Amino acid sequence: MRLGILGLSVVFGLSVSACSGGSGTSSLPNGPHGAAPNSGSPNVTMKLVIANTSTAASAKRPNFVSPSTNGVKVVSYAHSDTNHTTPLGTTVTDVSGGSSACVTALGNRSCTVPITAPAGSDDFVFTLYDTAPSGGSIPSSAHALGTAGVTQTITANTTNSVNAGIGGVIAGLSGQAASVNVISQATNFGLTITPTDFGNQQIVAGTTNSPFANPITVALTESGGSGHASLQLNGGTSASSVIVQKATDTVQVVYDGLAVPGYSIGVSLSTSATNGISGATENATITPVLFVTNPTTFYTISSGTLNTYPEGQHVLLISEPSGTPTFTATPSGCTGILRKGTIIPTIGSPTKATLLVVGGTTISASGCSLAISDGTLTYTVAVTNALRTDSATHTITEYATTATEPWGIATGADGNLWFSEDYTGSPAISTITPNGTGYTRHTMPAASPSWESPFGVILGGDGNIWVGDDNSVNVGKVTTGATISTYQAGHVFTNFLAPGLDGLTWFSECSTDALSSVTTSGTITQVTPPGGGNIQGVALGPDGNIWFTDIATRHIGTVISGVPSEFSASTFTNQPSTAEDIVAGSDGSLWVAEGNLIAQVSTSGTIMNQFSGAGAIGQGNFITAGPDGALWFTDTSNNAIGRITTSGAITEYPLPTGNALPNGITVGPDGNLWFTEGAVHNIGVLKL
Repeated sequence: MRLGILGLSVVFGLSVSACSGGSGTSSLPNGPHGAAPNSGSPNVTMKLVIANTSTAASAKRPNFVSPSTNGVKVVSYAHSDTNHTTPLGTTVTDVSGGSSACVTALGNRSCTVPITAPAGSDDFVFTLYDTAPSGGSIPSSAHALGTAGVTQTITANTTNSVNAGIGGVIAGLSGQAASVNVISQATNFGLTITPTDFGNQQIVAGTTNSPFANPITVALTESGGSGHASLQLNGGTSASSVIVQKATDTVQVVYDGLAVPGYSIGVSLSTSATNGISGATENATITPVLFVTNPTTFYTISSGTLNTYPEGQHVLLISEPSGTPTFTATPSGCTGILRKGTIIPTIGSPTKATLLVVGGTTISASGCSLAISDGTLTYTVAVTNALRTDSATHTITEYATTATEPWGIATGADGNLWFSEDYTGSPAISTITPNGTGYTRHTMPAASPSWESPFGVILGGDGNIWVGDDNSVNVGKVTTGATISTYQAGHVFTNFLAPGLDGLTWFSECSTDALSSVTTSGTITQVTPPGGGNIQGVALGPDGNIWFTDIATRHIGTVISGVPSEFSASTFTNQPSTAEDIVAGSDGSLWVAEGNLIAQVSTSGTIMNQFSGAGAIGQGNFITAGPDGALWFTDTSNNAIGRITTSGAITEYPLPTGNALPNGITVGPDGNLWFTEGAVHNIGVLKL
């Protein structure tokens, strides 16, 4: 059995081929039906041609008999003998090479087969075997290669033609099982079956399109999901099982493209035992190659489309069932619309990888696509980059938890909200579901030195959650299954983090002038910006480089190809006493929360504007880019969530609970703004 894809949504059929029998011309002497043959001579003869399939001409013969045929058995019955209980005559003939019944020319054997049958309406049953008869009978060890049954009226004293369509007895389907990967989108694809007889000769189609002696049952099963795939016979009704009767039958698998990682399709082929043949079975496993972004309402891969927003950061999860694929991702027409990172193979799972993609600053509904390949199959994703409409009327909902001092927050690849619990007595990384329920606490593992105050949280380019510690040297990697790995940096206060397009996770060590990167396996590399004193906020910039703030010098800096630099032109007015977070905005600038100001900085390192909203901002803390194109921040002094447009218009939305101490903020899996409330242990959401 072979499976494959000619192209998306292109159907190619299951081609199965049966033998079409050789025709014979017979001469019949006088004699009534049922009477003994005249003078003991045969009443009918059949000419059987056994073609040599090694020659091109014979391979194209419309009336095909297996080249492995060495014996023929013919039994005749009166047509009125419905159950074929009383044979009128049985003959067996040696048609092997060198037999006196055959003449060989050009490698083809032309054999005369006698048939005993009186005049009248007769049923003839032909069976071809791979073994010549011995002692006047077919040996019990012989294997049937083909069978035929035909009803013919035999007329005395005339020439009679007896035409029989030989149905091949299937002993094999292709000789090997199949395993195939298909694109994870709505696709129809066909099965190609190559049935063979016991002589390992392929059963090819003949002009009579005779049914198989033992039809092929094709059955489909699903694992890791249901209702995503079905079979169709000859384009008919979908079913989980179909029966292939003839060479012209076609079977296709219909897949809806909506499966999740771990899903696979099983296809089994089987034929029953016939004429001493034990039948044949074969199985195939079809597994979709899955390309999935972290699941959200606003941005998700659906029907081959990735919907993002300017500076929206998403992780594509790529999953393949087996082998050692080499994944590549090639954008087309995506300048200004989409930036892609380095594909990161998943440690311990060579068939899985992740890819960080970021929405550019150019709004576009079409024209950009991302082709992801495993070296054999290519999955083309259409990319849109659009702003979400801001309702201007915002509802804030707070969800009470037992979390202790929640701080940083991010949307995980599993579609849940992940947040840190900055509590020295029992530090943790926790989750809450998008409906505000399902709070689960995961205590940080024992380490030396120990975890003290988990702080910044981000979704890394490797699909894992990464967390820093505001009071130790620890950096943590957390899988969606909550397996936590701890790595030690060179200095304490590893609090702010950002994913890089280079596949690294970058973080600040704000007790010094250090900035470091960590691989998904935990290798840490430290760089030292020139003139730096206290590195704080870290972000992936709109130019694809890592950007950071230095609150000791009040400068902004960047890391290009691993080399850090700072811009003296970016001297901020304020030196905040709390976090000085930084993020890329939809306008292609960097935006910095610096106390009671929000600064707009160009990628050349120049401070373009510092907005205060006429004193509207109390103490800007964390900041993020929203899907509406604005920047959203937490204001601890005003106990509010703030919004600033790229033109500097500021609006603040007070929290329902007083003195809540809003901290981290992120775009949630529902496209709304989610944040933590450190003083009252709540997780909040502001709906756009």
